[in-house]
Amino acid sequence: MTKRHPLFYGVLFLIFLLAGLTKPKRETVLFFCAKVLVSFLESFYNDEVNPNATFPEILLANFVTLSLIVGMAVIVFSNRNFDKRSNQLFLLYLLIVFVLDFADMGDYYLSEGNTLNQFRYFTSCLGYVLRPAAIVTILAVFSRREKPNPYLWIPLGVLAALVFTSPWSHWVFSFREENNFVRGPIGYLPHVVSGLYFVLLMYQIVRKSRSIGFGEIAILVFIMTICSFAVVMESETEIKFLSPGCLVVSCTVYYIYLDLDIYKRDALTGLWNRRSLYADAERLVRASFVMVLLDLNGLKGINDTGGHQAGDQALCLLADTCLRLAPRKFRLYRSGGDELVVLGKGAKKEEASAYVAKVKKALEEKGIMASFGIASSEGKLSFDEVFKTADLAMYDDKRNYPHRPEAPRE
Repeated sequence: MTKRHPLFYGVLFLIFLLAGLTKPKRETVLFFCAKVLVSFLESFYNDEVNPNATFPEILLANFVTLSLIVGMAVIVFSNRNFDKRSNQLFLLYLLIVFVLDFADMGDYYLSEGNTLNQFRYFTSCLGYVLRPAAIVTILAVFSRREKPNPYLWIPLGVLAALVFTSPWSHWVFSFREENNFVRGPIGYLPHVVSGLYFVLLMYQIVRKSRSIGFGEIAILVFIMTICSFAVVMESETEIKFLSPGCLVVSCTVYYIYLDLDIYKRDALTGLWNRRSLYADAERLVRASFVMVLLDLNGLKGINDTGGHQAGDQALCLLADTCLRLAPRKFRLYRSGGDELVVLGKGAKKEEASAYVAKVKKALEEKGIMASFGIASSEGKLSFDEVFKTADLAMYDDKRNYPHRPEAPRE
């Protein structure tokens, strides 16, 4: 069989991969992806290239990683609890790690020879690009409730262009005829891009720290830590195949956490749900806390005039406004319908009153109104007693507002 340049297979694989993610006939396209990958593996699977190792032995060393990737793919593909976009991002992530693992195996196999095999350029290119690609996919998963940001992928695209032209430009890396690796003048660019995505992820964590649980923050810090450790160990030692293993473990842990988190969150607003409210209420026994109940005014009128989509939009706007203005010690829940609950452990009633005033002003600017009721336990009242007091105060406040059936302003 005539050997082709590694970028021939690289370009084919990327074209088919992109087509598989966008076109309706995914099965056919992914079949061609598999054929390209098999042709690539067959082209360098011979004992003349690497007399010291056999590819089946390398494959066996990655058996656990590959098995976990396949198992997670089955779980993600069959899970209907997640929204479609989140499942697609996790499947993309698993595909990236799967290809990365094979690329690392191929690069290790080819690196042991005394002469350069041109396919090593392709495996190295994939390794350089797919590591930051996995990180940016995690960042996209974390931002799943926001509108997709295409600019997020620009650094990765620039990196891919520079890396896949390195066989000719030698800007990022190159190899001598004796099969020795040579780092180019911008050889650390993949590490810089990965670091940039880590910084963006940390920024998003800080920005959304009020709306996400401590568990998700801990999971993301864990992911960044083990992935950074894997890259350093692979760069400074002879340890191989650490990154794909850490990446698939990261995916597994994060997916399990988010799957469990579904049962604690309200699907529409992303706030904590009624189950979480009563679970937290059990921890407030003999604790001092303040409660704010709020109810969206005129939801029925908004649904009648603008449809249920307009009503959902108004509820999300209410939740987002309340969450954005909430002090850190306040925790927000959707207890049902158009009613939200705010709990502030250790907060004072004056803090709740100041918070309500800010929310009312912000909602007025958006063209919607809500009724509020405030009550404090003062370290004596039970959760049910505080809830009843806040509920009565909320209905007293509702009498001061006319119903506004129009949809909220953008």
